[in-house]
Amino acid sequence: MKDHELFAAKEQGKLLAEAIEIIEKLSKNDIADADMGEENKNTLEVKDLIIKARGLTSNSWWDVLKK
Repeated sequence: MKDHELFAAKEQGKLLAEAIEIIEKLSKNDIADADMGEENKNTLEVKDLIIKARGLTSNSWWDVLKK
C-alpha cells in the first residue's frame, strides 16, 4: 500500500471512529423519550436522529464496527 493510500485509509478510519462515537452518544440520549411540549422542526429532527442511532447501535454488526 502506498503512503498516500495509507494516509487516506487512516483518515477514513478516524472519521468513521468519530461518527461511531457520535452515534453511540445519540443512541444513549433520552431527549427522544421526553415530551418537550411544543415541538418544532429542529427538535423533531433531533428526536428522529436519536431513534435512528438507536437502531444502528442495536444492529448485530455494531460491536464489530466499534473495535
